[in-house]
Amino acid sequence: MNKLIIAATTCALLAGCSSIAPQSKWVAEETTDSFYGTSACTVKFNDAMQNMPLAYGVRYYPFVAKDADGNDLFGIGNNYNLPVGDVLIKIDSNEPIRISQSETQVKQGASYKAPASSDNPAVQQAVDNAMKMSSPYTTASKEKSATIINEMKSGKILMVRVIGLGVNNSTASTDGTYALDETLSSGLSQCGI
Repeated sequence: MNKLIIAATTCALLAGCSSIAPQSKWVAEETTDSFYGTSACTVKFNDAMQNMPLAYGVRYYPFVAKDADGNDLFGIGNNYNLPVGDVLIKIDSNEPIRISQSETQVKQGASYKAPASSDNPAVQQAVDNAMKMSSPYTTASKEKSATIINEMKSGKILMVRVIGLGVNNSTASTDGTYALDETLSSGLSQCGI
């Protein structure tokens, strides 16, 4: 009889813990740049474990953003703000799409302009490339982003494989799977995407 009571109590406690555990879902967040006054809106997969880096390490998350210029972009970031590198994504049974870190959209204010860069396009290109390589996220080009976002809107599962810092056929990849549920639809609607 005591074993039955202990087993029932254990099951009840475990069920209670799972119902109050933090849930991973898509969330929308609007931000305003305090210097330029421009606004952006991002729908990010809010990983319930992302704030526990000692226990779970680097956690990658996908996001869809409407940037200050009105562009809709798909990207991958992480909880350590480290450069992500190249990424493969796949939605349901669609063909995988490779996103190169070199596609990453970087915004430049006056503070990012290289000295004399307006006189020498090669210098500014080198600055742009350095910013892309050190960016804590990887975003797809506008064209690829449009394809990915359209597939996400009608899809069920998003699969992501972080390949690394531009290394082809890297074995140091990190895979993740993300549900494309009503929290994504709600976030996209909130951001006007």
